[in-house]
Amino acid sequence: MLAYVASRLIQTALTLVGISILVFLAVHLTPGDPAVIIGGNEASDEEIRIIRQRLGLDQPLPVQYLRWVSHVLRGDLGRSHRAGREVYDELATTFPVSLALAAGGLALAVLVGIPLGIVAAVHRDSLVDLAVMGLSVAGMSVPVFWLALLMILLFALRLEWLPSSGWGTWQHFLLPAVSVSLATLALLARMTRAMMVEVLLEDYVRTARAKGLPERLVRYRHALRTVLPPVVTVIGLRFGLLVGGAVITETVFAVPGLGRLVVLAVQYRDFPTIQAGVLLIAVCISFINLGMDVLYGVVDPRVRYV
Repeated sequence: MLAYVASRLIQTALTLVGISILVFLAVHLTPGDPAVIIGGNEASDEEIRIIRQRLGLDQPLPVQYLRWVSHVLRGDLGRSHRAGREVYDELATTFPVSLALAAGGLALAVLVGIPLGIVAAVHRDSLVDLAVMGLSVAGMSVPVFWLALLMILLFALRLEWLPSSGWGTWQHFLLPAVSVSLATLALLARMTRAMMVEVLLEDYVRTARAKGLPERLVRYRHALRTVLPPVVTVIGLRFGLLVGGAVITETVFAVPGLGRLVVLAVQYRDFPTIQAGVLLIAVCISFINLGMDVLYGVVDPRVRYV
């Protein structure tokens, strides 16, 4: 196990190095000069040159990259051109919001999606099964931004039950959480249903029934325990995606999270904030994946690490 974890840590470190290079190149090779944005339309060429020199943008890209990496390793993420404050402070304010939104959305998906999948499997080929599968297909097909706008129109503008934007109360939290959770909820329902249908037909499940065990015990102690390991892995992977993929949801609902911060940074060509934000998301996803790999072996003792 320790050798496997050490190997995965090395792989994760190499992956993060590759991601940092790609992000750095993508940011610096896209059109738009932050010096022009900072200087404004009235700035002269000499003023723009001075700003570029102050930001270090006049140096070759390899030099800029190595300087940025060395600063990151020392804990210095730079200063935001847009907000005029340290990038670390920006991330410390916005990242917990994204974590809370992702955790809430994932909890909703797990608490609703897995039970729906179990019910659909137990009542296979019934109207309940067809309804659950139909809803899950719709949930995986509906674009997030369309769902978010629809919920704003219905619950915020038409019914006036919930606010359309902002953050700070459970009312602000509800619509973004539902929006960000729907696709994961639908995936978990379909996955749980498919695996439960197969497991309920296995010989050991039939043997448990033949021994006279209550049906509820057969379903939840025997069948569900077999289904859980791959489902747990998917849950972990989806959490990482929810943290990094909430850009649309946070933008539509004006949630002050990391995704919205990165969007604003892109608009203002705020290189330090973009690089640090994307790198933080990559670190989060990478270590969640590593944790899920290790947890899979704990949940399923049949797994052996080599």
